[in-house]
Amino acid sequence: MTVERYSRTARRFHTVVYVVTLLLLVTGWLLLAGGEGQPSPLARLTGVPDVMLHVWLGWALLLLAILPLGFALRGVAMFVRETFRRDPGDLGWLARLWARLCLAHHFTLRSSGPTMCPKWPGSSWLTS
Repeated sequence: MTVERYSRTARRFHTVVYVVTLLLLVTGWLLLAGGEGQPSPLARLTGVPDVMLHVWLGWALLLLAILPLGFALRGVAMFVRETFRRDPGDLGWLARLWARLCLAHHFTLRSSGPTMCPKWPGSSWLTS
């Protein structure tokens, strides 16, 4: 049994991002090392000067960073919908937590009677 963590499209997208980033690093290092006048193998292969190739790769990486934002809107909408969705057992965890706090004596008693404020260590405002 195999578990697929990401879809094929996501894996291909990440591969493109990695390749563009590596090419951007390589062209940047070549330019930084003083090879601006001497065409690199990549520049000879594409017929584009290294400086222009580096600029184009930078724009491509920016485009790859912006491209998924259109798809992210759907994910944000789904997150908001799931956050505000109410299921029948949603308040059960709060009732169980409250019961545990009461049983563990995390609530303080005031002279006016019991309060519903938890008694946390070092919280003098709860007992005044």
